[in-house]
Amino acid sequence: MVKKASNVLMLSTGVSLIGLIGLGVQASQATVLVDSPFNYTVGSPLDGQSNASDVGFGSGTYGGGIWLGYPGTPTAPSNINTVGPTLTYTDANGNSLAVSGNSASINVSTSRSGTTNEASYRNLAGEIGNNGTSSASGYAVTPPQTLWISFIAQVPSSEATSGYNFGGVEFVDQANGNKQGLFIGQTGTVPVWGLSNNNGSVSAKVTDQTFTNKAFLVAEVILGGASYNSVAGGSAVINLWQNPLLGPTAPAVPDATINNGVNFQFNQIAMNAGATISFGEIRVGTTWADVAPIATPEPAPAALLGIAGIASLLLCRRKRVNTGQIGNP
Repeated sequence: MVKKASNVLMLSTGVSLIGLIGLGVQASQATVLVDSPFNYTVGSPLDGQSNASDVGFGSGTYGGGIWLGYPGTPTAPSNINTVGPTLTYTDANGNSLAVSGNSASINVSTSRSGTTNEASYRNLAGEIGNNGTSSASGYAVTPPQTLWISFIAQVPSSEATSGYNFGGVEFVDQANGNKQGLFIGQTGTVPVWGLSNNNGSVSAKVTDQTFTNKAFLVAEVILGGASYNSVAGGSAVINLWQNPLLGPTAPAVPDATINNGVNFQFNQIAMNAGATISFGEIRVGTTWADVAPIATPEPAPAALLGIAGIASLLLCRRKRVNTGQIGNP
C-alpha cells in the first residue's frame, strides 16, 4: 500500500508540473487604465483606427472613438500617420517586455506643406489624474497617488543626431484649452530622452545613460497633495527611467526627475513630432507591473514532451499496481 500511495503522489506531482507549464504558456497581462498596442494592419493609415484590444478609450464624455491626425480629422494623407511593425524591448538581463500589437509611425519627412510638426491623437473615456472628483472614466484620484506611464519609442538611426528636432508622447488636458500636462520623448535637437511638463515650463533629461535610438521609457507620476488639476495647480514628482531592468518593482534610482511646478491631468494622448518617430505599447496604470509586464517565455517543446512522458510512465505504473502486476516487496 505504501508503494501504491507513493505512485499516486508521483502521478499527482507529474500532472501538477504539466499544469504549471501549461499556465506558463499564457503571458500574464496586468490590468491597465490605458493601453494602446496598435493592433492594426501594418502599412495601413493610423488615422481612423480602433479595435477591441485598445483599453481606456471610447465614447465617454471626451469621445475618443478613433485616432485622429493633425489637424484633427482622419483625412490626413495616408503616408503621414501609419501603422508600423512591432517594437520590442529586452533588458540587460535578457527579460523581454510583453507586447501584443504593432506600432504607430509619425512620418514627418512626408509632411504636408506649411506644417512644422505632425501629430496623431486620441481622446480617453474620461479624466485621469484629476482632483479627486468623479470622472467619466470611473477613475478618481485622491492625491497623493501614483500613476505609471510607459511606451517604446524609436527614431531612425540616421536621425539620432544633434539635428533630430523632437518627438514624443503628450498627455493633454483637452478640456482646459489643450494644456499639455506631460511630454515624454526626444525633447529637443540634442539626442537625449527626457520629459517636460506644463507646456515645457519644466523639463529634465536623461544624462546618466547612453542615448539609444530605440528606448523603453517608464514614467512615475506621484501626484501632489493639493487640490490637483492642470488649472488649479498643486505639485507632483515625475520620475523617468530609460531602458530599465524589468522586474516586480521599479529600479531604485530614476534617470531623470521633475519635482516642482508640475500640473497633471489629462484626457487625451497625442503622439507629436517634428521628425520621424515610432511608438509601441503606450500604457497607463497605477503600478509598475501594469506598465512594465514581463513576457512569459514559451516552454521548450522538449521539456513539454519530457514531462508528458514522465506522467505517462507514472500512469502506467499506477495501473500495473492496481491490477496486481507489481507485488509488494
